[in-house]
Amino acid sequence: MAQLQVLLVTFPAQGHINPSLQFAKKLIGYGVHVTFMTAASALNRMNKTSTVDGLSYASFSDGYDEGFKRGTVEPDHYMVEKLKL
Repeated sequence: MAQLQVLLVTFPAQGHINPSLQFAKKLIGYGVHVTFMTAASALNRMNKTSTVDGLSYASFSDGYDEGFKRGTVEPDHYMVEKLKL
């Protein structure tokens, strides 16, 4: 029997990432392999030093791969662009 696999995609904000990672760890506890996916900008900021068996990471580009630089883009514009994804 093949191992179950889940792709968990989350909004690139701390209030979404942390609960999603906790959910991923719960699923892993049930024997599910989880691929955690979020925007490259958020994934680059995450501390992935502790490896968890059954958890892998993937990213997608949201146009802000190098992160949000205050002063160059208005926060409202940034959020509108995120909602278009």
